[in-house]
Amino acid sequence: MKYFILAMLCVPNTVSVNNNPLEVNENSSVNRVYGLSTALRDFSGTLFFAYAEDELIGITESDLVLETLSSDGVWNSYEVDVDDANNTLSYDFTDLGFTKITASSVNASLTVEEIAKNYFVKVYPNSTTDKLIIASKNIKNSILYNINGQKVLETDRNELNVSQLPIGVYLLHTTNNQDQISTFKIIKN
Repeated sequence: MKYFILAMLCVPNTVSVNNNPLEVNENSSVNRVYGLSTALRDFSGTLFFAYAEDELIGITESDLVLETLSSDGVWNSYEVDVDDANNTLSYDFTDLGFTKITASSVNASLTVEEIAKNYFVKVYPNSTTDKLIIASKNIKNSILYNINGQKVLETDRNELNVSQLPIGVYLLHTTNNQDQISTFKIIKN
């Protein structure tokens, strides 16, 4: 079984499959990522995720979790029922909304943990159309990722020119001289 199954899905939607892993914060998904042409909203029911053994890229089946990307660019992780005989993961959702779904290791989730506010780094304006200012005295570098976890910009300065980027949601990771990382959700208009 190599199909992504949405039980009782009644909205027009096209499901695409990408056989390349997603990478977020040096963590990687399996080699199967499903994308929806239209964000799914308020889905309630059992969702099944099928995979082939060779797509696990070394992840033990018992360590698999589902990862969904919400329409606002945030990855969420779910501990699932694993059917290793049929190579499927399943989870009973209530009011789920997402644009992409994949699986990863529970030890290397794509989910970005929210951390306490860092008063030593300020990023503005947010939202922006052209420039993003990173206010910090000891910034080492900053990397901007798209919602697919791909690096789109990197700088060691206190300013990023985002004018050429498509409208959307991005994640900015800043690293200071003590190798502390701060993460910001950035909206590009």
